[in-house]
Amino acid sequence: MNSLIKFFLLFIPIRILGQEINFNIHKTSLNECIQIENLLESKRLPNTSTYYSGKGIAQPIRFEREEKIIPNCIVSYKFFEKDSLLSEIEYEWDIYN
Repeated sequence: MNSLIKFFLLFIPIRILGQEINFNIHKTSLNECIQIENLLESKRLPNTSTYYSGKGIAQPIRFEREEKIIPNCIVSYKFFEKDSLLSEIEYEWDIYN
């Protein structure tokens, strides 16, 4: 019984601290993601490098989300040039901030 309680106490913070933005990446357009970033008051970052992700994939659009307790989150949206549907979302945390 004691180990079962420890198991649940281990995973409760994951649900509490997790993001509540849920959407299907395969049917989401880039405009929807930009709207979400605008609501979160994220700052758009310039691309300083060229990314090679494959044929038909455009250069990613990057945003920095200001955080108070944890390091700032940098979000990269990779999308198809043809129809602007997302192909990948990448999250990284700026450990130097």
